[in-house]
Amino acid sequence: MNVFHVNNRRLIHTPICTYQPHILYRVVFLLLFLLCCLVAQSAFADNKTILIISASNNTFTKSIAASIARTLDEHKFSYTEKYIAADTNPPDIDLDQHSLIIALNSKTTDFVLQHSKKAPVFSLLVSQQSYEILKQKYNRKNWSTLLLDQPYQRHLFLIDALFDKKHKIGTILGPYSLKQKNSLIDSASGNQQSLSIENIEITDQLISTLKDLINKTDVLLAVPDPVAFNKNTIRGILLLTYRKGIPVIGFSKSYVKAGAVAAIYSEAEQITRQTFNIISLFLKSDHFTQALYHPDDFSVATNNNVAHTLGIKLKPENKLKQLIKIKEDAK
Repeated sequence: MNVFHVNNRRLIHTPICTYQPHILYRVVFLLLFLLCCLVAQSAFADNKTILIISASNNTFTKSIAASIARTLDEHKFSYTEKYIAADTNPPDIDLDQHSLIIALNSKTTDFVLQHSKKAPVFSLLVSQQSYEILKQKYNRKNWSTLLLDQPYQRHLFLIDALFDKKHKIGTILGPYSLKQKNSLIDSASGNQQSLSIENIEITDQLISTLKDLINKTDVLLAVPDPVAFNKNTIRGILLLTYRKGIPVIGFSKSYVKAGAVAAIYSEAEQITRQTFNIISLFLKSDHFTQALYHPDDFSVATNNNVAHTLGIKLKPENKLKQLIKIKEDAK
């Protein structure tokens, strides 16, 4: 501050800006700190090596692998992709050298758990039944799975969203899905839905059991089970229910294309997004927060032609998803 006297008047001049070294030091320190954070993040990504491995060459599995690889690229993570043939034994790579192994489908998971001893494993595209079998076979603590199956409750919410009134729901459980019977009953009870369940032990019992079931129900819920609902039985199931005017709720987009009225499924991008969120948390903490995950995001597919023939007026797919989300958020 400078003081001047002009014509006996005291004037004070305050400089607009003064040189203050401590402010400059703070700015430089902050810039260096941010630079160190960026370097540390880059080093973190470089030091964590991820293996994406698959024993399947089908289109959906390949699209998942490619989507995960793109996402890891975008976030500067170091990764390797590996395809293994059906007769690969033992593996031609050291599985345990990786910070994390992403195994696509149950066959790949079986291979990885058999040939790795300490590497953490995250599995995708694994059904509930396959997971239970693998869980009994391998006692691994550093293994987590994102199931392919949607929660039963979500399928039941779809039925409520499709129809304006409560329906009598029927389903058939085979030996693989029988363990989930109580879970299915609890989900229907919690949603105040009527549910009839029939059990079969072999595929040859399916059609006769289905004929009895559709006489006392008006909606058929297909559940993942290789004995009851598979690519060989789907045509007979859809023909029989179609003739009786019974809508089928499937568990995959292919079921809808074949003739089911609607189904819930997860797309490759949705699976990838959840996968990246889970493995990002793992790589920061070196442990999985859950051993088992269900898909947290999903899509709804509908078959307008079949619905029209059965006299069902369908809501838009995005509206059905919104109604399901509302019910899930309320639970």
